[in-house]
Amino acid sequence: MKNNREKISLLNWPKFPLLRVLLFFIIGILIGNTYNLSCRTSLSFAGVLTVFTIICNHYVSGKRLLANVVSLLIFLTIVAYGILAICIQKPQNQPLHYSHHIPGEYMIVGRIIEDLKKSKSVSTLLDVIQVDGKISKGKLLLYFNKKDSIIEYTVGDIIAVDGRIIPTFKNKNPKSFDYSRYLKYNKIEYQIFVPHQAHILIKNRTLNFPYNYAYDIRKWALGVFQRRLSDEQHLATASAMVLGYRETISKELYAAFSETGAVHILAVSGLHVGIICLIFSLLLGLIKSDTKKVKWFKLLVLLMVTWSYTLITGATPAVLRAALMFSFFLFGTFFRDGSNTYSLLATSALVLLIFNPYYLFHAGFQFSYLALISIVYFQPKISNIYNAKSKVGHKLWTLVSVSFAAQILVFPISIFYFHKFPTYFILSGVASVFLATFILGLGLLLLIFDQVPVLGDIIACVYQYLLDVFIGIVYGIKLLPFHSIDGVWISLGSMIWIYIIIVSVMYLVSLAQTKMEETIKPNYIKRRASHIILTIALVGLVYNNIIKTQQTIGNNQLIMYDYNGGSIIDIFNGKSRYTIQSDNIDSNKVKFTASDYRLFMGSNKNDIIELNKKSNKGNFCTDQNGQLLYNGAKFLFASAIKMQDSFPQNSDVLVLSHQTEILPYSFLDYHTTGKVIIDSSISYANANKWKKECNKRSVPVHYIREDGVYLLLTE
Repeated sequence: MKNNREKISLLNWPKFPLLRVLLFFIIGILIGNTYNLSCRTSLSFAGVLTVFTIICNHYVSGKRLLANVVSLLIFLTIVAYGILAICIQKPQNQPLHYSHHIPGEYMIVGRIIEDLKKSKSVSTLLDVIQVDGKISKGKLLLYFNKKDSIIEYTVGDIIAVDGRIIPTFKNKNPKSFDYSRYLKYNKIEYQIFVPHQAHILIKNRTLNFPYNYAYDIRKWALGVFQRRLSDEQHLATASAMVLGYRETISKELYAAFSETGAVHILAVSGLHVGIICLIFSLLLGLIKSDTKKVKWFKLLVLLMVTWSYTLITGATPAVLRAALMFSFFLFGTFFRDGSNTYSLLATSALVLLIFNPYYLFHAGFQFSYLALISIVYFQPKISNIYNAKSKVGHKLWTLVSVSFAAQILVFPISIFYFHKFPTYFILSGVASVFLATFILGLGLLLLIFDQVPVLGDIIACVYQYLLDVFIGIVYGIKLLPFHSIDGVWISLGSMIWIYIIIVSVMYLVSLAQTKMEETIKPNYIKRRASHIILTIALVGLVYNNIIKTQQTIGNNQLIMYDYNGGSIIDIFNGKSRYTIQSDNIDSNKVKFTASDYRLFMGSNKNDIIELNKKSNKGNFCTDQNGQLLYNGAKFLFASAIKMQDSFPQNSDVLVLSHQTEILPYSFLDYHTTGKVIIDSSISYANANKWKKECNKRSVPVHYIREDGVYLLLTE
């Protein structure tokens, strides 16, 4: 019994050496990402450790102490190679990377590797080939001028553009999502704004095999869906689930899936790859022959289907992980080597991280592996709680146990990233997994029989009805009361403590013994150690929450956010929040800019304060002249001033926004101020004019676009 439990226990380290290799490789990646080490230093460190380990291992025979030293050296060597892996990927360590040419304006030649995105501007991703005739490489984010919105470049086109390469803009707002960091982990650190008509097509469609065929198939399949599915939501859902194309998903549809816990179904992942493999496995099962040649044929067909689907859907990290894992699983099944699921997961993760260490920082990668580990470990235990008597009941209970198991290791990181948790995740999970099989299967049938008269029409009709049912279920769950627990804030430290608690409980469960086992070989020391770690983690979690509470409760402050569409100012007073903002500001942009910090501060009540109107809120007040008196400091908003009218002669802080009409040299001669704050809606040209005039008068300037948010703390 004990041996059987060891075989299935994730925490039985000796049985899964690759898990240890993966863990130390990840530690190396984290160290390499934190510190800017050169490739030469990293390579030297890894090389010295490798040689030293080999030498020590040569003399290890019969010497237990030296064997332990060799084990330590092996793990340090793995850490060193993790550091080296990510150092190689950094732009500054790549001699041919285009970033070595900046700053300056250049002619850049590159291949488009992403479909054009058209919203307020046209953007795409460029794989750089040359910079001013010199061979270069790297990914560059491209923004075309609004006047060029009619351009129709496609993936694979080689184009030339002129412009200035600049770093991607960092989000300077506290606690907010940093888009530049997200781009960095996708190997994109620079961008270029292409002037009007400063671009030209050099060569059409230069994709290499097999990417050219994959792109053509995907484009053809999208065309079939666009022709057959007239409803926009049907088209968006089918395109996302079957082809991994998410550009047509509306904000409303995405929000519905996100709030009900079914958003993962819109991103092609292991579930989708598994369903595709299952469908083709059932078809291949019709071949009854069991000869070695037939087995090889089935294996090759399933591998070809898996990787073809991976390429067609865009080869995202989640799909690559699933494809690798299924490939290893298929080989393991074919050769009957008894491969364990945990070993397969570790192998696929290690291969992906060696290929691209930045995958470790992708939320999709993290969610994908945590969900799979959670399902593999917890689902059998949850499934054993209840034994359904009917076949239908058994299938339903399996779906429920899978949905519940997946959330155990996913919910801490989900709350950390999104600050909410779907209450009815079991309902959405069961519906998603059950209907996904039919949506994928019918989607493939529609693509295959599209040109067949009558049959293609019937499949399209049934498919639309199925999509309607699925989307209706998602919206129905969203209408249920308390469908989502919103506004939950946990820090990175708290999330780590929660995971330590979960792993400690998992380990304690794995240490459970029968009375006979306890008599023969008790594990009191391991259980005691687990209890100590669990207690420390619980204390750490409570301590983290106390520190966070002390940081926010009673912390009165004024903050001006980094937002290029106008002024957004929050005044926090205990649990209350008062907001001053420019007119006609996009509420979604405000949410992106300030919502995370507001959530961190724990403010429940909010009032919108209008400038140029009298109000008194205790520790601050406003008047009709565009003045704000906060904690004894007088703020004057220049947007409320006109030179022909009377205005205050002095202020402690002068605030400038895009609605400011006054000129610095004509205003500062008649107004004395202690400081000038320029918000991000002011252009660089105007900001430089104000900075120049302020420097003449020795007035300090805080330009939010460059210096970050303006924060004024009070007692």
